[in-house]
Amino acid sequence: MTFLRTLHHHLRRGICVGSLFAIANSATAAEIDLKSLQPLETAKKKKNSAYVGVFLGQSTSQSVNMQLNYVGHSLEYDVADRDGDLLAGFEVGYQWRSKYPINVGLEFEAFYGSTEINASPANAPNAGTPIDLGDVATASTDLNYVAFMINGTLGLDLRKYQPHIGKWIPKFKPYVGAGVGGAQLWYRNQRVQTFGDILALPAAPSATPFGIDEFVFAYQIFSGLEFKVNEKLGVYGEYRRLTFDKTNELTDLEINTVLGGIRLQY
Repeated sequence: MTFLRTLHHHLRRGICVGSLFAIANSATAAEIDLKSLQPLETAKKKKNSAYVGVFLGQSTSQSVNMQLNYVGHSLEYDVADRDGDLLAGFEVGYQWRSKYPINVGLEFEAFYGSTEINASPANAPNAGTPIDLGDVATASTDLNYVAFMINGTLGLDLRKYQPHIGKWIPKFKPYVGAGVGGAQLWYRNQRVQTFGDILALPAAPSATPFGIDEFVFAYQIFSGLEFKVNEKLGVYGEYRRLTFDKTNELTDLEINTVLGGIRLQY
């Protein structure tokens, strides 16, 4: 009888332990199933991000107007087209992510560039245009600049749709942006030839273009495509148009540039 009681007691305890173990396993399995049903964007919360980057590029075209004022008259000048000039800089920015597939960004950047201005009169051949021997016939200079810009950006972010479109398409992020700021311009190796020089009647120049370095307002627009190598590192290509405000001699100076760079999020 004692043996039967002992056996009965152990059986009851085994059944209780087994029931608890089964309940625990069921709860764990339910939790795993629940996690697997969660959308990707809630299972892994997306956060805003800061980044730094560097870039390097070259100009594809340049346009500018030039005018010199003399006593009693002025001359407009044609400036030769130019491309292949250097641009290099760095950027620091921050991106905000939303429930929509759009990133909004704000960034500061600084970059250095250089070009050359080669000008000759546009309206000198016109009858009635007064030309003195001291008027500038040709003018050229090396133009260097350092620009400081605040940019706003909009980028397409498809990562939350990765379960539907695959893992490769979301790695590509097209973006557009615009910026405003200022640029310090300085001129070097100024070269001036007068009409008197051309006619073998040397005359002192009536104007001295590009004699004063200047700080001017600048603005730009740009668009590009970034490829995310991983969550931290991205590489990108970009086209931008940089415009400088009027200087003493130049108006509507625009430089179009293509560039490439890398960005590191942290």
